[in-house]
Amino acid sequence: MYQAFKEQDYTDAGKMLDRVHELFNMMITQTYEESAVKDGMDISLCIIDTNTNKINFAGANHNLYLARHGELVEHKGDKNAIGIFVGDEIKNFTSYDIQAQSDDCIYMFSDGYADQFGGENGESKYFRKRLKKYLASISHLGMEEQRNMLRKDFNDWKGNFEQIDDVMVIGIKF
Repeated sequence: MYQAFKEQDYTDAGKMLDRVHELFNMMITQTYEESAVKDGMDISLCIIDTNTNKINFAGANHNLYLARHGELVEHKGDKNAIGIFVGDEIKNFTSYDIQAQSDDCIYMFSDGYADQFGGENGESKYFRKRLKKYLASISHLGMEEQRNMLRKDFNDWKGNFEQIDDVMVIGIKF
């Protein structure tokens, strides 16, 4: 990905993901059918103009969530990953412009939080729906307090059960 960033000054997140996808496939030099590994990289990418609070977003199997006044709006990325394509067809990633306002928060997260087993018997997952509702409920707080609350919530849910995946939540407050 670093190579793609170095090449030019991108202002379009979709074009940036297109270039990362292209470089990745040049590196592995295999088509989808030839590859023994049918896995790709899922990613959210935002380019933020801090002068105007304009967000340019693209996602490869990842979404961006914007919290405003306690409501969470989901901005969906494309349903394709970096590094996977069928035959010679490469789908370009879509960019979305989102205008953030003062006190808005944006969130991006891996699937590790929502997929974590826990609760009373450790037999159910946390699920995205619950995570999105929780993020909306704490979005009015400062970022450090949100981090602490997310950490406590996750650990309370997980309890003594093993963590099953990496967990990443990124939040930005405007």
